[in-house]
Amino acid sequence: MRAAGDLPPHTQLWAVANPVTERSAALLERKVAAGAQVILTQPPQLDWAAWDRWYADAGAAGAVAGGGTRLHAHVRQEGRRGGAGRA
Repeated sequence: MRAAGDLPPHTQLWAVANPVTERSAALLERKVAAGAQVILTQPPQLDWAAWDRWYADAGAAGAVAGGGTRLHAHVRQEGRRGGAGRA
């Protein structure tokens, strides 16, 4: 849509992902290739192991870059401190 001129250049394209049901990053790769700039995921607290596997696959595929690793570390630390997060 951006290439066709249907979107202003400053518009961010968002996509969603559910690491609990998407066992690989193949769908994420297609979304990024289609122009997704921000990925919103299900909360990792629902299934940390599945989220970790999905995130590792996304990183290996090159779909997560730059601040992704820092975000992952932050989410892991925040989510695993008491409260609603996993202890």
